[in-house]
Amino acid sequence: MTTSAYLSFVVLAIIFLFLLLAIGYATKRWTKNAEDFVLSGRETGTFVGATSMLAIIYAGTIFVLLPNFAMLFGFWGAAAWAICLTIGYIIYTLAMGSVARRCGATTLSEWMETRFDGRVRTITAIGGLLGMSGILANNIASFANSLSAYLGIQTWIAVLACFVVMLIFTYFSGMWAVNATNIFQGIMGVILIPLFVILVAYRTGGLAALEANWPGPGDWMTSGLTGNSLSTVSLRYPSVLTFSILLGFFLIWGSNYYYLRIASARNEKTAKRSMISASLVAVPLLMLPLCLAGSFIATLYPTTFKPIGTLAGTAAYGFMLANLGAFIGALMMVSTMAAAISTGSTALIGATSLGSRDIYQRNFNPDATPEKMLKPTRLIMLLIGIVTLILCFFPGGPTYLFAFANAWLGPPAVLLVLGVFWRKLTPTAAFYSVLAGMLVMAVLTVLDDITGIWRISQYMHVGIAGLIVTLGLALLLNPFCKSKYYGAPDWNADAKTGRREALKPEPEDVEILKLIASGIDQMVEIVDYSGRDSRFSSRCVERLDRGGYIQREKLSGAGFYSFSITETGKAALPAGTDTERRLEALRLTPFTLNYLERLIASQEEGIKWLTEQGKTAGQIIAINSALFRKGYVGEAGMLRRVYYATKKAKQTVGEFAQKAV
Repeated sequence: MTTSAYLSFVVLAIIFLFLLLAIGYATKRWTKNAEDFVLSGRETGTFVGATSMLAIIYAGTIFVLLPNFAMLFGFWGAAAWAICLTIGYIIYTLAMGSVARRCGATTLSEWMETRFDGRVRTITAIGGLLGMSGILANNIASFANSLSAYLGIQTWIAVLACFVVMLIFTYFSGMWAVNATNIFQGIMGVILIPLFVILVAYRTGGLAALEANWPGPGDWMTSGLTGNSLSTVSLRYPSVLTFSILLGFFLIWGSNYYYLRIASARNEKTAKRSMISASLVAVPLLMLPLCLAGSFIATLYPTTFKPIGTLAGTAAYGFMLANLGAFIGALMMVSTMAAAISTGSTALIGATSLGSRDIYQRNFNPDATPEKMLKPTRLIMLLIGIVTLILCFFPGGPTYLFAFANAWLGPPAVLLVLGVFWRKLTPTAAFYSVLAGMLVMAVLTVLDDITGIWRISQYMHVGIAGLIVTLGLALLLNPFCKSKYYGAPDWNADAKTGRREALKPEPEDVEILKLIASGIDQMVEIVDYSGRDSRFSSRCVERLDRGGYIQREKLSGAGFYSFSITETGKAALPAGTDTERRLEALRLTPFTLNYLERLIASQEEGIKWLTEQGKTAGQIIAINSALFRKGYVGEAGMLRRVYYATKKAKQTVGEFAQKAV
């Protein structure tokens, strides 16, 4: 590396790190409790959500794996990785976008308790911690490979430096800081990666030169430097089948940070639009260009990379940047560093939420408020970060570390799919199947990767074994176990036609019933309003449903978390006035009508009035969410949400004002 390139990198890195820490410190004032730290107040809009997803995709992983796979298996071998991941994103978003945003659970493991029981929550949180920690370590280790090749430094130095910066950055304000920086990182990615490929292609001589000078024995599109092609249906990693299972299914469905991305969105449409748009943009502007770059780099340096040379193919990106112009190479490396730290921070928050909410708070401090949980959450984050540092040196490097991390997300992914779309899956079958799947993978990982006593990798990837055990045992045990009440054959969503029980609502059930009657009738709004773990609200809702006071929209999918009050439920509440009954027909109350009247003046006036009425931040979010769904409140703003009264709200307030006169 030349002196000018080194100086360019140092200067740009210092500027970037200063801005990163400044943003983290500036957004610290927006983080008032643990919910803000993990979900950024459910304020993520479409643009911020999309750029955040792009920043997640534009991470150390794709810089390392895609060029390496192109060298090993040809362009289409690397492209298969990208395509499997993208299809997985789209399917997950369409199937789970509404469920994850509507169910009210902050974490995936928290959802496991509301659907099954506390045992399942704890065991999936442990597995999720292993998986998320592995993904975090992979992002840092991947970037460290590129940075060490670029600067010519020891890998462990690069790993340690990234960890220190990431921990300090995330400690300040969690998801708020990540969202703020992701805007710039996502935009930089879709600009710099195509530029990188153009520069490498120019060095090579373009596609014609690539076709003519490909050093491998086969075609550059379908085979690597040694003539190997990617297997399609092999159970061994890598193959198209294992890509589909580990990336398209395990990584996405079992990962807490994709779940958090949806749960932190302003509404369901925002969540879906941001994830799908980012996925579609990433294919032509991020992933496929890096696949092509790998082929160009192999043509330029045919004897440099393994298995022909001595340098690991995972270092190809950093190696190539060191051979570009001083400034452009430094700029791209700093941009890569930004993406690695940002994605690592998202993974760290995902792991932290599991450790703090699903293990610490759930089992040791259940009555802690979101405000009191902020400090323990930050301390748990630091502990997880330090422990994860060890995983950065996993045997086999980033390629196998990524597969290892994804494998641990497999059993929770299986339970998520079955639990959401199959109401008859029992808590007992869920617990023993996920426990068995994780234990089998733990034992096989020790036998294979750690000790080498017996290598299952000769036959299949350890994640495939976990999938077979989890799914098979769940299906085998389920007929012999008791399901929850809504899994019974004679249970119907319609309270009039289905069986109900003679249950008298508890005092806390009545409070939930009042919320549903007032229009706060989705689980996420009920949870936000109560300010407690979703398991408490879920228990109340289940008792009300069993007693026939409310009914669910559907018995599976997103409709499972939408409720309506029945005639029995209305009879359990005090009779309303004529005005209250007229407002009820419009899904309003005198309280929300008064709020809309003030919101028409300004958001500041409306929020001030709600605060004066003693409403918490979570309750304000819940009230506006319900009014947004009913068309009375609109949302705007890029980073922070801005509420405004819609035309429908103004007409309704005006009509009632005239009647009052």
